[in-house]
Amino acid sequence: MNESNSLSDTNERTGLSHRRGLVFLYVCPKPVAVDATQSEKEPPMLVLSRHRDESIMIGDDVVVTIVDIRGDKVRLGIEAPNDIPVHRQEVYEAIKRENRKANQVQPSDVRASKENRS
Repeated sequence: MNESNSLSDTNERTGLSHRRGLVFLYVCPKPVAVDATQSEKEPPMLVLSRHRDESIMIGDDVVVTIVDIRGDKVRLGIEAPNDIPVHRQEVYEAIKRENRKANQVQPSDVRASKENRS
């Protein structure tokens, strides 16, 4: 999927690539090959091409618009209802990590922490 020429650039961390003003948005955690032996755990990836100021719909409520393309960066505008959280992947992963840590805190840890502050 990666091409090593000046006309194309793929950022596998974000799942975005662009070529001559076209943007390809990979709507899946990572690029995957679809074949008969593919694991059922990873869904096939939908790859769409969009130019600047063009959009895609996700369901009935989410609109993703290509706002700008500069070098290897693509700016996306995302319109979504307030009840649908939208985060960059690295922020989402940090939130999940912190939530896991918070779930592991025991009541005795909280009491000990309060006693140490006194």
